[in-house]
Parts: sequence; structure tokens; C-alpha cells
Amino acid sequence: ESATNRYTDLQTAINSPRGPSHFPGNRSDRCIMMKRIKAERLNAKAIKLQEKGRLEEAIAAYREAAAAAPRWASPLYNLGLLFKKERHWAESLDCNRRATELDAKNEAAWWNLGIAATALGRWDVARAAWRGFGIDVPDGDGPLDFPCGFGPIRLDGDGNAEVVWAYRLDPARAALDSIPFPESGHRRRPGAARDRLALAHKPDAPARVPSWRVGLV
Repeated sequence: ESATNRYTDLQTAINSPRGPSHFPGNRSDRCIMMKRIKAERLNAKAIKLQEKGRLEEAIAAYREAAAAAPRWASPLYNLGLLFKKERHWAESLDCNRRATELDAKNEAAWWNLGIAATALGRWDVARAAWRGFGIDVPDGDGPLDFPCGFGPIRLDGDGNAEVVWAYRLDPARAALDSIPFPESGHRRRPGAARDRLALAHKPDAPARVPSWRVGLV
């Protein structure tokens, strides 16, 4: 019997009038599965709290979920994402690093780890993160020298989302080539970290054009 089937059985048992005591399996299995279910509920609660803007409560719930299921990467990834959105880079780096240790196939966690490491100037961690994501970046000690082409990026992706053209310096940084509006707070050709964003397009354009959101200057 697979662990997935046992987990599903335990969920059913917990929701039954008899409770989980009749769940087939040893006491250790029941304990582990019950903690995982508790963690899933806490993780779902944290997501709802975050959506409502109750960030401190969401952070606490994510932490409690991670503690309840220490082998489960999702709460750590979600917490790292929250910290990234809030520009709390050290906390984001720590959470995403731990998430990748638990789930080496979590590409989003590797990417967010690279963003946080770049923001902090942790170039060794950034290189490891891009390689974990699948990008073969060169060795070195300082900022990456890994041009990634020329393309559009979004300034203030959460607001008016001005789109400008930029030279991609590496997976997480870009130098602006266009002259942005003064109110953007950015200047032409400074180094700026960018972040992946969903494909963007003009309403009258038949094709979608990838763009990127600036994360910091």
C-alpha cells in the first residue's frame, strides 16, 4: 500500500465519527500523517490570511505549518514568497533555501532563492540557485557576468506597470535602455533586479510578449 493511499485513508478516518484511532497502520504512521494534515490546514489558513492582508498572522501560520510537517516544502516556499513580496530578503533567502533542500524539483523556490540572493549580494548562493533552477551560469566570486539578451521589463508591476526595454545582465538583473517616466523612481541603465512575471500583452496585440517586473534598484 502506498503512502499516498494511507494518507487518504487517514484523512477519511479523521473526518469520521470514530476518529483516526481505527486507521490501519502503526502508531508512528498515524502520528506523521496527522501532523501532515494539521500542516495542510495551517498552510491553507495562512494563504487566506495573506490574501486578507493579515501578514503577521499568515507568517505565524506558515511557520506553524512548517514545524508540524518538517519534511513538507510548501509552507516554507509560501513563506519565502511572502517575504519576497515584502522585500524581506534575508528571510526569503532562508525559507527558499530550506524549501529547495526539501524539494530539489521546486523550480519556483530555486528562482526566488536566486532573486533574494541577488538582492543581498550573496553571489555564491545566487549561482547555486540558478544552477538548481537549470541555468548553467559561469563560476566566479562577484556579480554574475551572464548576459541574457534584450527585452521588455515592467516597472512597478503592482501599479501602473510601465514597460521599458532593458539589457538583461543575468537571470535577476537588468539595465534599463529606455528612459522611464520620472515618477517610476528608476533611471536609464542602472542595474535593477527583475523578477519573472506572467506573459503580458496589449489588448489589440495577437501575440503575447514576455515581460519582467523590476524588484529593486
